[in-house]
Formats: sequence, structure tokens, C-alpha cells
Amino acid sequence: MHSPLLKLGGRLWALLLALTVLTHAIAPFEAPVTVRHGSAFSAATVDTAVAPANRAQIQRVAVPMAPPPPLVLAPEPAAPALFQPEGFWPPQTAPPAPQPLALLPAPRAPPLS
Repeated sequence: MHSPLLKLGGRLWALLLALTVLTHAIAPFEAPVTVRHGSAFSAATVDTAVAPANRAQIQRVAVPMAPPPPLVLAPEPAAPALFQPEGFWPPQTAPPAPQPLALLPAPRAPPLS
């Protein structure tokens, strides 16, 4: 169902992924190996560890809300009178009665093969 070209493409992607992982695993990088004792939050790292203080003065002013609009109630429209001509729809009482069993054919066995 799969064409050989699709299988080759999948294998090439797998090879590329493996080479990428291998390259990242082998490539050396400079990482300082120094052990520092103490807290991570010290006076030297206070600028990066703590958000700077907001020095701007903020004045809050209470703004008065506008009064709500007056509530006006409109009269409800009268429901229109429905006119249904006589005999338009039969009165519904119940679902139709089931057919009597005498009219159904007698059950038969499946044909012999």
C-alpha cells in the first residue's frame, strides 16, 4: 500500500532525527563548573530576582456612575385569535390500534439447504 518512495522518505527523516540528537549529545559547550554556596537571592541578584519598585505615583479618583435609564414598560400585544375551519385536523386521541394477530402469516422454519 505504501510506495517505496514514502518508505525511503520516512527512513531519511528518522536518520536526520538521529543525527540531530547525536550532534547535540556530542557537541561540547562551555559550562562554568563553579559551586556557589548560599541563597540564590542575594544582594547581587536583587535586580533580576525581585521586580523593580513602581516609583510612579498613582492617584485613584472615584468616578460617579451615571444614573440608570428610566424603566419604561410597553404593553404586551394581545394574542391573535386563531381560527381553525371545521374538519381541518382530526381530533387526536391515541396511536392507532395494532393489527390483530389472525391477519399475520404463521411463522415458518428456514428453508432446508
